[in-house]
Amino acid sequence: MIMKMSSFGYVENSVRQIIVEIINEIIKEENLPFERADSDVKLEGPKKSPNFADIVLWKKGGVLQQAALVIELKQPMYNPLDEEIVEKTFLYAAILGAPYFATSNMQNIVLFSSSENVPLMDRRKGFYKISSIARPSDLRREDVKKEMKNGLRNFLLKFTEIYSGKQVLPTIPVDEFFVYTLRTLVDSLSTPLTDAIIKAFNTDAVFKRGFQNWFVEQGWTPPLNERYYDDFNRSARQYLYLLANKLMFYLVLKTHVP
Repeated sequence: MIMKMSSFGYVENSVRQIIVEIINEIIKEENLPFERADSDVKLEGPKKSPNFADIVLWKKGGVLQQAALVIELKQPMYNPLDEEIVEKTFLYAAILGAPYFATSNMQNIVLFSSSENVPLMDRRKGFYKISSIARPSDLRREDVKKEMKNGLRNFLLKFTEIYSGKQVLPTIPVDEFFVYTLRTLVDSLSTPLTDAIIKAFNTDAVFKRGFQNWFVEQGWTPPLNERYYDDFNRSARQYLYLLANKLMFYLVLKTHVP
């Protein structure tokens, strides 16, 4: 397997390979119209240094010739709707001739059409939740791997319907797109914020006491140490949603009040 140099949002090779193995298991179990998925597919282009597509799904009988889908995989802390990531993945899909491409942060995956004749970020999109993973290395745990497989199975079944022409990518209303975007942003930011909260909890006695008191005020049992990860993550997500509400209120106020 060709190794790829570390880069922005890089997911280590072994973890990416686990996801490819899961996809290939699903292809066989569901008898999907794809030959297999490969990782780190070398792209031939004008640059001297070759690029590599993270994951490529090949059409049945078309390995290394007919790509059905190109997936760019980033760490959970990154937003799969980041315009730079979307543009790069679209370019990779164009080089491989894939009719669809997707961006993913291992929590969510966003599906795009390669051929829709509108600006990239305005295209119809499919949003799919595939896991609640916090770190790429967690995929080595069986419970996390099982959750990921269930999420990828749902995505691949939906993608097969779209790829075969039985369904089309949805046109998402503005309000629903906003909800999807907000949820995706919270998912991507919650992990680094959770890590920051845990660090402060372990090193700042005043913060720890105030944090535990806040849990009691919410009617929750306060965490005792960092092994209570879900409790720290829940507080991080609540903070992010409250912050988003305040920002939206400010923007609405700014729009209507001179």
